[in-house]
Amino acid sequence: MLEIVTTRSNELVDPLLHVWGWEIPVYLFLGGWVAGIMILSGFFLFKGHHERRHCICATLPLLAVGLLSLGMLALFLDLEHKLHVFRLYLTFEPLSPMSWGA
Repeated sequence: MLEIVTTRSNELVDPLLHVWGWEIPVYLFLGGWVAGIMILSGFFLFKGHHERRHCICATLPLLAVGLLSLGMLALFLDLEHKLHVFRLYLTFEPLSPMSWGA
């Protein structure tokens, strides 16, 4: 009987299978949360709810800035070479989604 392995699991080619740590899921979760907050805040602003006294739409952008800062901290903690963090923001590669996001 001939057994065929269809997945690539060669110890010589792929000696280490790296799985993301906790930093990347936290960064992605907070980024999605901030995107939702910004959409809700824009909706409230568009509808004129910001003129009401007890509308949370005035504090939502402040909350979003704090959450975005926490997400960027998690992304920074995941970097291998932390001294090269400036390259993320100063280098623009048109075919890189990370460059468009930064």
